[in-house]
Amino acid sequence: MPVSSCIATEVPTAIDIATAVPGCSGQRRVGVVFAASCMLLFLAGCTKVGPDFVKPDAPIAEQWTETGQLQLTASETDHAKWWNSFNDPVLDKLIDEAYN
Repeated sequence: MPVSSCIATEVPTAIDIATAVPGCSGQRRVGVVFAASCMLLFLAGCTKVGPDFVKPDAPIAEQWTETGQLQLTASETDHAKWWNSFNDPVLDKLIDEAYN
């Protein structure tokens, strides 16, 4: 038997696989198609990127940008009128109406 006659000329689809399973119908067929699709996607993720792939440069800083400050600092802040930080006159007016 020649070797060429043993090689498949067409790649079977998930539906071909599902219909080839004896006694496979309805929900079982959907399950087989889903499992076959998942298997094909899983195997597709294992393929190589390609012969022309070039790893991109990823520049890395020599040191941290905040090296001068080694501790956290906190300052006194009055949060009684927190809405003033939005600089919104409409919000200021609404808060004023609500308090008065």
